[in-house]
Amino acid sequence: MIQEEMHTEIESISRDLNALKTKYFKLETLINNIVNTFSKDAIKVSDDSVRTAACGHIIDLNLSLDTISDFVSEWFGVNIHERNRSHSYMWPRFFFFYLSKRYTRLTLDKIGRELKMHHATVIHGSRRHKEMTDYNDVEYLRCINGAEAGFISHILKSEK
Repeated sequence: MIQEEMHTEIESISRDLNALKTKYFKLETLINNIVNTFSKDAIKVSDDSVRTAACGHIIDLNLSLDTISDFVSEWFGVNIHERNRSHSYMWPRFFFFYLSKRYTRLTLDKIGRELKMHHATVIHGSRRHKEMTDYNDVEYLRCINGAEAGFISHILKSEK
């Protein structure tokens, strides 16, 4: 009987510890993203100042895909759910895939289903986003300029 109670208690503590690790990882990821975003914009921000600012807010990183898709659609002025292969629609979708992969722990299948697409489309769009940012595709970078910083700002504002 005592062994069963101890085993149950250990399992409970283990679940709690895993939940805390997940929350810590999400917060650490957000802080690193904020630092990276500001660094890219040539604004000097120390890790400590970002941590202090982040600790002043209760940040819920359980973002829904609706939140991300609404932001992307509003930011770029297009409905990313619309089937259209022009750059003005594809590039915001690529950016949506990037944000969804970076700020959620959802599967590629779930991310794709949000836009009625396959997981392979999410993989392709994420790769294209990475390629175009890595190779400094001027047109793409002009399109997404400031969008991630705007997204982080939007999330922080909605947390207040």
